[in-house]
Amino acid sequence: MGVKKVSSITSTKDDTKNIYKSNRRYTNRNSKSLNFPELDVKISKVSTVLLLLQSSEHDLVEKALHHLDKYASLGNHQLYELTENHIYEPLLKLIKSENMIVKKFTFKLIVQLILVIDECRKKLLTDDGLIEETKNIFMASMDDNLVEFSCIILQYISNDLKQIDIIGREEAFLREIFKKFTSHDPDILLQSLRLLNLIIRNSMLISFILTMKDFPFKNLQIELKNDCQQIQMAALESLLIISNCKHPFRNEFSSDRLIEEIYGMCMQSENLELQQMALKLYKNICRSDEKLLEKLSRHLTKFLQKFMDIKNENREETLSILIEFAELDDNRKIMCQNEIFKEIFTLIRENCSIEACNFVSVMSTNILCFEEIFSQNIYVILLDAAMSKRKSWENISTALLTFQKLVNLQGLQYLDEISENISWNVAAIIADSPPTFIILTLITILEKLACYSEVKMKICETNSLSNAVYSTLISSRRSTKLMIRLFNLIANYIDQKTFRISFNEFEMCEIIQYYLNSHVNQMKVSVCNLISMSSNYQELVTKIIDSGILKILHDNFDCSICSDGFEAMLNSDMSLKFSVRRKLDMNDRIRSGFYASKNPRIDFMKLRQIMSTEFESPLCPVYTINLSDAVEFPNFGRKIQKDRNLIELKNALYDEDFKISSDLEKVKFIARLVSSFLKSDDDCINHHLSMHLKTLKFKFSSSILPIGSLIYGNSFEAALLFKTLADHVNLNASLVADKNGKTWNEVLDENNIVDLIFDIGELYEFNSIAGQKYLQRIS
Repeated sequence: MGVKKVSSITSTKDDTKNIYKSNRRYTNRNSKSLNFPELDVKISKVSTVLLLLQSSEHDLVEKALHHLDKYASLGNHQLYELTENHIYEPLLKLIKSENMIVKKFTFKLIVQLILVIDECRKKLLTDDGLIEETKNIFMASMDDNLVEFSCIILQYISNDLKQIDIIGREEAFLREIFKKFTSHDPDILLQSLRLLNLIIRNSMLISFILTMKDFPFKNLQIELKNDCQQIQMAALESLLIISNCKHPFRNEFSSDRLIEEIYGMCMQSENLELQQMALKLYKNICRSDEKLLEKLSRHLTKFLQKFMDIKNENREETLSILIEFAELDDNRKIMCQNEIFKEIFTLIRENCSIEACNFVSVMSTNILCFEEIFSQNIYVILLDAAMSKRKSWENISTALLTFQKLVNLQGLQYLDEISENISWNVAAIIADSPPTFIILTLITILEKLACYSEVKMKICETNSLSNAVYSTLISSRRSTKLMIRLFNLIANYIDQKTFRISFNEFEMCEIIQYYLNSHVNQMKVSVCNLISMSSNYQELVTKIIDSGILKILHDNFDCSICSDGFEAMLNSDMSLKFSVRRKLDMNDRIRSGFYASKNPRIDFMKLRQIMSTEFESPLCPVYTINLSDAVEFPNFGRKIQKDRNLIELKNALYDEDFKISSDLEKVKFIARLVSSFLKSDDDCINHHLSMHLKTLKFKFSSSILPIGSLIYGNSFEAALLFKTLADHVNLNASLVADKNGKTWNEVLDENNIVDLIFDIGELYEFNSIAGQKYLQRIS
């Protein structure tokens, strides 16, 4: 029979399971007899017998209860049948019966129902009459059977925080518990100990209880020698709970007698759970005393030898005890000098041992142990263990979590030798269709490795990892949390070529489109983050724009999450940004590959369609910028003539006088250069420009024209050319076009407009009369 571990201070659902486990003998056919004589009443129907419980004759009630008890002892199925017939209703009426036989049978049935049936447990334990009568029986100590039953019921009642707070502050009730520690009935003693443990787990009550003068600390020590192992464990659990908090028993805990008893349990007990509890208590006692701490370290060698002597099949269980020792730093130094690591690594390699992995995790925080662990190539051992298909996912998860912890402890220098194999190992694990928690652990490891560029490059040298990640993304739509983590992981690795190639191969744009419409904000954030990271790579930008994702972002621009992704895409492509915003800021640079339409009514999708189609010829021209010698235009494969005139203008900016000029002089120089290149101050400029464009369209057989091919231009052409040249020499200048087509440049700061048409190179404040007059004249 198990005893509840002391990991939690407050009661949880696990308490119910442990109480049931500890008292399951009340639910089987071999339950303790109450020594009633055999009765001859034959049960035909449960409902008929239940009617007898309402009789006013004690004999009939006794017979009915006796047969119900025999019937309930047959198994859980019978208990469920009794519950369906609402047996708890007549039982609650009988709890105050003055007939002891009736009372015993009633409480025995109640205990059986509480232990097995959730529905009955909820109804019975919320009945004030049952709670009150149970406390009265416990306090009165009227009968051993009844007292034992009351202890079990009170254990369940103690799971209710409100009830435990009430009974845990009643000194008379607590003293009655203490009094029962002297009982000669082992069942009453055991149940009283378990009841005390449930109460003192409550952090709000333990300080109050431990300050009571008659707290039975000595009784707890005495019961450590009890012949009944369950009583030993219950007493040990009480001492362990006390040792975990501030207590007034420092001297008692430090007594040689108590320490020797606990040490004896650690070394001699064959019950592993008892060993672990004794060791935890031993460790807690030693932590509070330096002399005892030295003694603990001396004992460690014996524990290590015990571990080495145990046969392989039992080693993993015993290892959990060594982990308790390993949590003390001084002990890790001793362990590091022992050959125990060879055995630990064998357990991991052969069994993917959970306890062995936990041992490595604890030991790795010590510098000496850290070096010893990595000298054995622990990463390879853990990955090989995790890839073993013969082990459970729980074992594999522990191996991966240990791997993750070692990486977090800056063990990256030891990854060089196996970096190339990590992607293959991860892909192999994912190929086995692991549960979600395994994939999440793998993602955490990969996210950590992404922080280190060299390791990141090595594990991405092949496409095995990227293919595994994208495949998991496609097949894992069942888990929102997993999808979010996968999108974030891809965003971290999108700078690797293999991930960008797989992005196209796995048709990621369709998946992104699907999840952009998600109602989960965190999902949208992850998707938009991936879009933002992808915006740094032109091949992905083209794919995302052409797939319609940009339009979705644009249509949902009011959403702050989508607006971030949309802004990232605009900043990745100046042509796109200008066609959407009709403005380029001073920090936005025009480079070779830029194109712009003079017509503000052509949206970005239509403009890309024009650029992508060889024979598309819109009425309004599209101007291109090509400052290089390349003849093939980026993104679309469209062939554009080398813009020799624009290159000559660019070369004029390398004049010696220009280099030493102030920014203001540079503005005027470029303005004069643009004015000398484009005729724009003619009264008939629009007519001349129109005729000139027709000639160029005929010459190039297209409306897509290099900006350097123009000799006429109005405000749009002049401003575009000025911005191009200014950006080439990193001179702050913006390009602004309104919905009517008039265009201007703001220079040096946003308050100054440069005149490119009339008084060439003059600067006007934007809100000044001269500035507004200039804007009116160019419209």
